[in-house]
Amino acid sequence: QELEDGGNYSNPIRNVESMGDSSGKPSFPYPTNPDDHCETPLQAYQDILPILDELCRSLRCGKKDSLRIYDPYYCDGSVTKHLSTLGYNNIYNVKEDCYSVWKSKEDGTHNGG
Repeated sequence: QELEDGGNYSNPIRNVESMGDSSGKPSFPYPTNPDDHCETPLQAYQDILPILDELCRSLRCGKKDSLRIYDPYYCDGSVTKHLSTLGYNNIYNVKEDCYSVWKSKEDGTHNGG
């Protein structure tokens, strides 16, 4: 499925480096609170890997790529990089204002995936 930023579920890792400003920090086209943009380290994903693996088995996903993971909070996009190193590549994590997207879905104005 094609995403608004040109990515898709089958190729979730986008060019994260090009999404920041000249300072190297991520920039956003909507207001943000800096305290909301703390990345989860790889170790945390490694810690929950047995849970993800069991979830994949219980849902009979077959391959890890069949488990669709939704993380609405983009930060700098490292969630896709970290989870893909663990074999989970079907991740929706896009730099978008998730609150606006959710609201537009509620009022029927959202046209995206």
